[in-house]
Amino acid sequence: MPPGALHSDGESGKGTCIFQGQYIIVLLCCFEKCWFHEYPGMCCSYYSAAMTKDDYKTLENIVGKSHVTWETADLLCYSYDGTRQSFMPEAVVFPANAQEVSEILQFANTAGIPVFPRGAGSGLTGGSLPTSGGIVLSTERMNQILRIDTENLVAVVEPAVVTGVFQKSVEKLGLFYPPDPASLAFSSLGGNVAENAGGPRCVKYGTTKDYILGLEVVTPTGDIITTGGQTMKGVVGYDLTKLICGSEGTLGIVTKIIIRLLPLPEARKTMLAMFHSIQGAAKAVSTIISNKIIPSCLEFIDKYTLEDPGGRRRNMEGAPDDFSCAAQDQP
Repeated sequence: MPPGALHSDGESGKGTCIFQGQYIIVLLCCFEKCWFHEYPGMCCSYYSAAMTKDDYKTLENIVGKSHVTWETADLLCYSYDGTRQSFMPEAVVFPANAQEVSEILQFANTAGIPVFPRGAGSGLTGGSLPTSGGIVLSTERMNQILRIDTENLVAVVEPAVVTGVFQKSVEKLGLFYPPDPASLAFSSLGGNVAENAGGPRCVKYGTTKDYILGLEVVTPTGDIITTGGQTMKGVVGYDLTKLICGSEGTLGIVTKIIIRLLPLPEARKTMLAMFHSIQGAAKAVSTIISNKIIPSCLEFIDKYTLEDPGGRRRNMEGAPDDFSCAAQDQP
C-alpha cells in the first residue's frame, strides 16, 4: 500500500487510515475527522471520494456509453486477479486508443479519482487490483496486431493482444517470440510488459524486457509519450523502455508495443532424465550449464507432481524421493 493511503468505508467521516513508515504501521479506526486533511502533503491522491453521476457522465463522453460500466455484476468481474484477492472498483472503463486513455487520466487527476490499469487480470502480484476503489481502466479493446515486419524482424502491437495468439501469428511467418509465461494462452502483451513476464524459456532467451524495443505510454498526468524505436540499436538518452517494463502500471499505461523478433528455430528436442535425489538433479543442471549447453528451458519436477499433475492429493506425508529434470533444446 502506498505511504499515506486512505481506505474509506463509504460513510461520511469514518474510515480506516493506514500510514506506512519504514518500519512502523499506525492504524486509526472509526475517527470523526481524517487528520490527513490537515496536512495536504500527506493526504495524497490515493484517496478516492465516492464517484458522482457527473463523473460517470464524463467517462461516457470520453469512451461512449457502451464502454463504461458501474453495474455491480460487471464491477465484480474486474475486482480480482490471479491472486484471488478482491477490491471493488467504482467504475470500469474501456478506452480504444491512447487519446481516450489520456483524457481519462486527465479527468481522474482533476477529480482526484485513482485509476488502476488492467490487462487480462492474470497477474499474481496484485498490480491490477483496485485497492482504493476508483476506476479500473481495461485495455481489452486495444487488441490489434498492427504490423509484423518480416524484413526487419519487428512487430508493432496493441497491449491487449494475447501472448499465445501473437506467438502463433509470427510463427506462421517463420518468426519467433520467446517469452512464454504460464498464462500465455490468455495473458496480454501489455500485462507481460507491466510485469516483465518470463517463463521456462527465459533461461536461454531472457524475459519480456529483452524483446521490447519501444513503447507508446500515457503518463499518469495524461501525456502521451514514446520510448525507444524500431531499430535494434538505440543508445541515446535514458532507457525509459526498460524502466517501464516491470513497473506494473505505476509509471504509465502502455498503449502500443514495438517487439523484437527472432528467426523461428528449425528443430526442437526434449529430454527427460530421472534422479533418486534432489542433489543429483541439481548437480545435473549445474553440469549442463557449466558445459556451455544452454537449453531453451530446464524444468525440475518432483515425484508427486508427476503422479498428481492436477494437484488433487494435497496432504501427503514425507518428502518426494524421486525427481526428474526435463530439458528442451533448440538450435
